[in-house]
This record gives sequence, structure tokens and C-alpha cells, in this order.
Amino acid sequence: MLGENLKAKKCHILAAGKLSGLMVPGIRAKGDRCSACIFGESGAGKSVIASELQKFLEGSGFRTFLLQQDDYFKHPPLTNYRLRREDLSRVGTSEVDLELLQSHLDKFLSGSQETIAKPLVDFQENRIEKEDLDLSAWDVFLFEGTYVALLNGLDLRICIERTYRETLQSRLLRGRDSIDRFDERILEVEHGIISSHREMADVMIDRDYSVKIVK
Repeated sequence: MLGENLKAKKCHILAAGKLSGLMVPGIRAKGDRCSACIFGESGAGKSVIASELQKFLEGSGFRTFLLQQDDYFKHPPLTNYRLRREDLSRVGTSEVDLELLQSHLDKFLSGSQETIAKPLVDFQENRIEKEDLDLSAWDVFLFEGTYVALLNGLDLRICIERTYRETLQSRLLRGRDSIDRFDERILEVEHGIISSHREMADVMIDRDYSVKIVK
């Protein structure tokens, strides 16, 4: 997503390094295209850990593309937020074009050599653009977002074990928007959805950013 400013802390880099250490042997053993996701609640550190993990994987020789769920929302950010304000029941997986995201993953894993048109959100301009993505140029697809654990065919699902109450300060520091009671209600709804996905995780990043295998 255009317009996002990521600042990695030591804890994020260390967690990403541990994840890379877990993933690299499996990627090499598979000898084919691989995919993984990092999911969790808003402000948990998904974007920054995924970005650092991408760097580690590329350093190990794997061409890695990071796909952000934020690019696959059906409406641009400010529009989507306005619609949420009009109707809180809109908050959830239906806001995201998971079918398109799944189709892009399926094409990648099938070995397709085609170029796909991937959505790309410009946060500042509040619009969704397109970028061409050559599937033949990548070895690993890495996904990050609140609901990406729902994608089928992933080799690894990584969950960040932090709740919206614990991440509220992180959201404030990111400075995307002010947080009022309505925003907290949004986070509560997301929490109810994402907590049910926790059991899908193969790997957990604990509150102290330690990494452990759970499956």
C-alpha cells in the first residue's frame, strides 16, 4: 500500500529473523513456489514484521513478494471508513476481496508464468490503483493482514498473539487516524473474528515477540 511508513524496532527484526530461520529449510526442501501469511489484530505489527521477514528471505536467496490485505479492500481506505461509520455491521471479511486474493495465490502456486493486475491502494489519495505483477519473478508469496489466514493453500500461517487493547497504542503511534469510541468498537468486532482464526496458526509470535511452533 502506498503511503504507509513502517518503522521496525529491534523486537520486530528479531522475530522476523527467527521466522526466517524456521521457514528457509522448508522452502528449500519443497523446491517449488511457497506461500505464508502473517495475521493478527490491527496494530499488532503484521506489516513491519512481514516487511522484515521479506528482507531475511531475500537475503537467503528467495525472491519474495509481500502482498498486503489492505490493497484488496473493496473500497479505498477513507471511503471504507465512512461506510463503516454508516453501518458497523459492514466490518469484517466481506470488506475484503478475498476471492481475488485467493485467485492470485492459486495462480502463483499453480506455476503460472502470467502477469496479473494486482490492486494497489494509495492511502493519501484514497484510491485503488493497479500494478502489474509478473508471477514468474517470485519464489515466495508472503501475505499480511487481519483475515489472510482464511486463504487456502498456504504453507505456513503465522499469528501475532496480541489483542486490540494491547495494540491500541501502536495504532495511535502509526498516526493513520484518531481513535474514538467508534474505532474501539471496530477493533472489538475485528477481535471477535480474528480470535476464531487463531487455531489455524502453525506458528505464534507471543506478546514478547518470541516465536514458537504450535503445529
